Amino acid sequence: MRNVPQCILVVDDDAEGAHALANALALELRCEVHTAYDGADALDKACEYRPEVIVMDIGMPLVNGIEAGKLLRRLFNGHAPRMLALIGCDCEEDRRAIRECGFEQHFVKPVDLKQLVAAIVGHGEEKAA
Repeated sequence: MRNVPQCILVVDDDAEGAHALANALALELRCEVHTAYDGADALDKACEYRPEVIVMDIGMPLVNGIEAGKLLRRLFNGHAPRMLALIGCDCEEDRRAIRECGFEQHFVKPVDLKQLVAAIVGHGEEKAA
């Protein structure tokens, strides 16, 4: 069983959605939660805050979640934060790409907060397949 992380980064190009999810996670887990709004911003914030967990939307413009995930893996040289993906639709192509770049699990939007929290603390059942 994993403990509650001290710091989480929520990444979504929908700023309102990112803030809503970040606030919900902060209240539920009583930890520090930061937001980023695209893949490039995620890289900057990950370096600044060193989150243990990143919850990242896959379908973002410019640097999407898949590319950002790959860059994070390279940047942290095997010591990247745990990554959980948010996707708009559950298609095989997205699931394959998510798995290949190192996301532990994926969740279809709108995400069920209880399932996401369970995954963050290490009780998740929904593996990125």
